[in-house]
Amino acid sequence: MNDLSAEQIIKKYQSLKANRTEYNALYQILHTYFYVESNNLIDRKNPKIHTLLDSTSLDCADVLSAGLSNYLTPENKVWMCLEHANRDLRLKPAVAKWMANVTDEVLFTLSQSNFYNQMPIFYKASGVYGTATLFCEADGRDGVRFYNLPIFKSYISEDARERPDAFFLEFDYTADQVFSKFGIELSANETHRFICYIGERKNRNPQFIDKRNMPVRMVWIYEKTKEIIAEDGFLSMPCVAHRFYKQSQNAYGQSPAMKALPYVRLVNTMTDTFLRSAMKQADPAICLPDDAFLGVPNFNPRQINYYVRGKLSPKEDIFPVGNFGNSAIALETLQYYQAQIRTLMFYDTFQAFVGLTQQMTVAEVTERVNEKMTMLAPAVGRLMNDVLQPLIQKVVMILMQQGKLPPFPKEMEFDNRFKVVRVEE
Repeated sequence: MNDLSAEQIIKKYQSLKANRTEYNALYQILHTYFYVESNNLIDRKNPKIHTLLDSTSLDCADVLSAGLSNYLTPENKVWMCLEHANRDLRLKPAVAKWMANVTDEVLFTLSQSNFYNQMPIFYKASGVYGTATLFCEADGRDGVRFYNLPIFKSYISEDARERPDAFFLEFDYTADQVFSKFGIELSANETHRFICYIGERKNRNPQFIDKRNMPVRMVWIYEKTKEIIAEDGFLSMPCVAHRFYKQSQNAYGQSPAMKALPYVRLVNTMTDTFLRSAMKQADPAICLPDDAFLGVPNFNPRQINYYVRGKLSPKEDIFPVGNFGNSAIALETLQYYQAQIRTLMFYDTFQAFVGLTQQMTVAEVTERVNEKMTMLAPAVGRLMNDVLQPLIQKVVMILMQQGKLPPFPKEMEFDNRFKVVRVEE
């Protein structure tokens, strides 16, 4: 089987992009209500922050991201260890020692890299958009480097087992950026779109380990001319993707923010009404006597309505007018729907101990956290299996190539598999 040509890659990319049009519109709405600090997806020059009147959704997205970071990958704790996949080999002292040494080196490398800066962004993107993609590569100074790939610039295809098998990334570069990255000169009067394809290499010679014979292929294509500009290779897939909720036959995930979106829109509409009611009470419209009402009465704050003196029989010549509503009921209803948003966004799961006064042991805290986290079990399971396991494997492979890891013990000569295990206090 031959590898995809430049034209085939462009055609596949365009097909994936066209099939995700409806999702992009949804992503823009989610961005507006949950993730205003990220790049605007559709119209990046004109963000629509003015439609946001209530910050509950922003707060919930931040708490979800911080909660997952502190639960799964806390920077100040030993959150994972490596174990051999074979139970019998796992008990061998030499194997256990090798795993412990590699675990220490991996955690040290992650602490020196930008891993702990990028993971909260990754968790938040997954919680808001339902799909998050992270790129890992070797770095000459820090050992490894991580990059979050924005949802509007990345497209995913799946294999028959519904695992991401190829990533199509789009980048818009200026002429200077093109020359800096690829060493080619293009017109300075426009931006130039390049497509980066990362997928399994079909046609290779395993006896060679040069970039054109590695298991994973990465090519850069200039979309305008459909030419391959640069090509590279990896021993393992450098990209990982997390789908918060996964549906069959759909490469992209669904998110807690999608479930909470109807309530979020309702709360923002209610907030607008509530603020109008409050302004009416604080600074109501007034009536002034005149020969007749002029135009349609306006009951918005600070408005003036003229009326025929004596016909309305007012107690005073100038008086406030309008339907001020019931602020207590409005506030109670608003708080009810805000609570629904927090529930769907797992806010209470991660804020369960805020304001807790009684003393608790570490074991009690851990037990309560794990009890709350059962609600997130499917998403956490996918994070461990689809993200952290392949990501740590990639880091280990990079560190091996850099000569930073001890050699395999003889017990692992024919079986060097390992798995990532989350460490619980």
